[in-house]
Amino acid sequence: MKGRYLLPVVLTLLFPVSSCQGTTSGSEAPSSSKPIVFVEKKLSVKAFPKLDYAQYDRLDLSGLQIQGETYHDGVLMDVKAVDSYEVTLDGKIVQDGERIRESGDVVLEVSAPDYLSTSFTLSVSSRSDVRQSLEVTSLPRLSYRKGESFDPSGLVVMLETIYYDENGKRVSSSQAIRDYTLSIDGEEADSFVLDEERSYPVLISYDGYVKTLSASFSVYVMEVDADSPQAVVDETIVLPDDKTKMKVQFDVKDDGDSSDKGYYSPDEVEIAFDMEDYGKANYFDEVKMPSVGNTPVLVVPVVYPGFETEADGEKLYRIRKAFFGDSADMEFESLHSYYYKASGGKLDITGLVTDYYDPKKEGDINSAAELNSAEALGSLAENALSWVEKTYSGQGFDIKDYDSDKDGVVDALWLIYAYPGKDSSHLYSWALTTSTGKRGTLEEPAVNTFGFAGTAFLQGEKGDKECDAHVLIHETGHMLGLNDYYSFNTASGYAPLGGADMMDHNVGDQNPYSKMLLGWTKPYVVTGDCTIDLASSQSTGFPLIVFAEDGKDYPVVDGKLSFNPFDEYLVLDLYSPVGMNAVPYLDYDIAMPEEKGGRLYHVDNRLGILAFDERGNPETLTLPEDPLEPLKESHSGAIYRAFYNTEKGDNSEQSYFVGDPSYNLFDEIRWLSADPSDYASSTNVPDGDYLFQEGDAFSLDRYLSQFNMRGMDNGKAMTTTFVIQSID
Repeated sequence: MKGRYLLPVVLTLLFPVSSCQGTTSGSEAPSSSKPIVFVEKKLSVKAFPKLDYAQYDRLDLSGLQIQGETYHDGVLMDVKAVDSYEVTLDGKIVQDGERIRESGDVVLEVSAPDYLSTSFTLSVSSRSDVRQSLEVTSLPRLSYRKGESFDPSGLVVMLETIYYDENGKRVSSSQAIRDYTLSIDGEEADSFVLDEERSYPVLISYDGYVKTLSASFSVYVMEVDADSPQAVVDETIVLPDDKTKMKVQFDVKDDGDSSDKGYYSPDEVEIAFDMEDYGKANYFDEVKMPSVGNTPVLVVPVVYPGFETEADGEKLYRIRKAFFGDSADMEFESLHSYYYKASGGKLDITGLVTDYYDPKKEGDINSAAELNSAEALGSLAENALSWVEKTYSGQGFDIKDYDSDKDGVVDALWLIYAYPGKDSSHLYSWALTTSTGKRGTLEEPAVNTFGFAGTAFLQGEKGDKECDAHVLIHETGHMLGLNDYYSFNTASGYAPLGGADMMDHNVGDQNPYSKMLLGWTKPYVVTGDCTIDLASSQSTGFPLIVFAEDGKDYPVVDGKLSFNPFDEYLVLDLYSPVGMNAVPYLDYDIAMPEEKGGRLYHVDNRLGILAFDERGNPETLTLPEDPLEPLKESHSGAIYRAFYNTEKGDNSEQSYFVGDPSYNLFDEIRWLSADPSDYASSTNVPDGDYLFQEGDAFSLDRYLSQFNMRGMDNGKAMTTTFVIQSID
């Protein structure tokens, strides 16, 4: 290329040197002089470095060799290597590895003391419209304990470059870089000591073509031990203790099987079949999370392929806070504080939040798009559990500690993937609860029911919360065994609870029916004419009253009535707008009623029995006359919950099996308004008018319009009535 090589430009330095001749003896020496020798010293390039570049490339002087030449009267007398020299451009020193920002022919001058300089020329092609960015494609370790030093091992930073060359052709490239700098709190990150329990931002800086580029992630110091599920000590939790009372008088037409006082108190009631029992016998083999006791939850944050930079320490902090944060530090509640309050202290969730599991790095998945089925999510959950065991076994982690009821199944596993958004059209970017249907052993428990949600769900429906656990609370309700209480057909406005429930639109406390299913309370069971003084549902024990069709026959053994909550009946409690009912969920613009009063639900949770064809596939679903029939051991694996709060149609859960289409008309639970002409819907959220006040009375005949079947779903008569005598 023209101008690529220039002959060294040398200015001759002339050094006159005298040559001494010998002297003679005597008093006077004859005059004499030595001949003058002209000496010149100059630099030359012995070996040229790389000479062809594109604009913004880094200068590579690794091949440059400079020598010094000494001439006497034009005769080369000495040649030696010169190692100490300077390379300059327009008088400014340039270093090996420095970016070349000029284009065209770039002349670099080489100089050294006592020598005349030399030069060589670079040929630099131009680039225009340069755009560059940094992308972190692999993160290092993100969680630490106090006193540990930052470790960048595993960090991969990619430089994305787009430009147009001198011919106008668009050029793009992506390459891993290593010559970046890392800093934490303004200090060099190498061996930085992380000595506070907080999030530390790590800044990546890189000398880009046009400007300094930057990216960041954060690491977090968490004092969490992996040797056992960690208990949560939250001194800010205050259990509800509302002192309001409601006196209710019942009139029962058929009280032939009544106790002397017309009811059995909670102390005189045993639950015949609870959610834990259902979890052991249902068709889907979905084992439910224990709802009583110290139940461990294993939380595994997941790096979402393609969004590696989302998996940072700040989100680890948010995840940990959403699960185990103090009640007083939350806008609503953490998962732990919510269920501790909702259960009256009967469910105390313990657990562990691990570091990030990167399924792509582990070779378990290639892209998020592979998570397109419940089976694929199940495989992800199983791989995540294997990763936890491998990663934390050296810290004392034992998977058996996460099977508190010793049924060969991990009590509760949560996968929280780091992702910036939500998309209900894809499983892999939504929040849900599902099950592998698998069981393990006492020595190696398997993943069965697990939760899956993105970090975006921890910032509320509108994405403006620092930490919001509403979705975790709702989905954990499914892990405990509760169904969705909303309709899948939202366009119709069908909503049996009008959105006002934690298992509907994530609002308020769990309702008394849900608490009974989970073993947190037992009911007063009405069997004859009686008057019951009912304490508030926001008081110790969460009292409630149930009553059913005429002549309901309950087994009574040794003075204890056996009540089956998987049946059809009505539930009455004294609702109070305190505790978790007092906090509206503004993201959905839904709040629980602000008044006190009687709250009435119609429940139909009868169990069906599946019949199978010759290939072992479910063919029909039948509802036995005796609601206790499905509880028999002979029906294990054939039990199915027949009713959900969904409207008939293709989106109905009842449509899973071919059967009686009338099943689609039954609700598992419906909130009945105190106003006989009212009806809950998505646009008619229950308010104070839904609550029965002093003097209000209920009879089925008066409220038929609020019953989908214009009566009890089972077709039986129900003539029991009640009247609220007082609320104070």
